[in-house]
Amino acid sequence: MLTSTDLCDWFTQKWPSFATPPESSVVFQPGPFLNVMPDRLVTVTVSGGAGTYGEEQYEDRPTFQLRTRGAQGSEQDAQNIAYALDQFLRVTLYPVTTPAGTLIKVVDRTGGQPTYLPGTPDEGLRYELTCNYIAVVGIPFGS
Repeated sequence: MLTSTDLCDWFTQKWPSFATPPESSVVFQPGPFLNVMPDRLVTVTVSGGAGTYGEEQYEDRPTFQLRTRGAQGSEQDAQNIAYALDQFLRVTLYPVTTPAGTLIKVVDRTGGQPTYLPGTPDEGLRYELTCNYIAVVGIPFGS
């Protein structure tokens, strides 16, 4: 089963290889709770999805949302984080196994590219973008 924590751990592990710039740090937090602090935050929330898939129902298709927040006063930073994650998910060579052992066969967007949330920027002048994805995840036999 794919969890928000599982995705956060995978992104944290891979972030240095696709970050813009590479030395930048981002906090990955399981959602749906959105922490007021810090800047440079990605909240990862797994949601319902499309259910099991395949003739033998051996795959699951959960959806998840990435909500990215940039540094205070930097619209470009929010875009860089959101677009770096989006590109990472679209160009990764699948299948991959997350640090928790979840087999992700493929990830794709459920719609368009990352887009701004209404009400952005917030009172702290931080911009936020969101994008939704669907994954095909292997289900271990016997589960």
